[in-house]
Amino acid sequence: MKNVNNEILNFDIQVNGDKTIFISKLMSDNNWSKKFTFLAVSEYKKFLCLLNMSSERLSPSKVIDRVWHCHLTFTHSYWHELCRDLLGKEIHHIPSSLSQVCKQQDITSYEKTLALYQLHFGPPDKKVWGEINAISAEKSKIAAMPTKSYWLSLIFVSTLLTACTITEETSAGEIAIWILGAYVAYQVLKWLVKHSTNGTGGCSSSCGGCGGGD
Repeated sequence: MKNVNNEILNFDIQVNGDKTIFISKLMSDNNWSKKFTFLAVSEYKKFLCLLNMSSERLSPSKVIDRVWHCHLTFTHSYWHELCRDLLGKEIHHIPSSLSQVCKQQDITSYEKTLALYQLHFGPPDKKVWGEINAISAEKSKIAAMPTKSYWLSLIFVSTLLTACTITEETSAGEIAIWILGAYVAYQVLKWLVKHSTNGTGGCSSSCGGCGGGD
């Protein structure tokens, strides 16, 4: 019985027998050194091994995702030589959205990927996979954002209501302006709360949230 993981690690991404085209394209597109490019490709192959072994949704690092994107453009190498001939199944790249739920899922699947990597290959290379502690910090940051935005919004609206006290001398025009201002402030704060988690990092680091599957 052949060892598929060894074959994946030794798999050459080539075009008509030329192994240099893929490396050259990665270097050019990402402004990477030749040494780092070979490291990134090596780690990408390890990620492919994890996808082949696991039935769970896994996520790559930003570096590996760039290698993956590039490999997908080498259609014969990816779909025929890798998926069909070597793996015997299709591995699909699944982009994710910028929603908070998706960000949480991406970070969770990335943590699973790192744990699986550690189990089979040892400590992940920080130059390619990043700092594990930074991933946990990002997860905590995302989880805290909605609550923080809610309380900031509540304080702002409360301050506005306190400052705009209606008295007997207040005219109908002033009341109308106050109501309009309160409505505009509410809509602005509502928008801020809704978009407070659509910052950088997501899919995180992920870029995004790419998964493996059959």
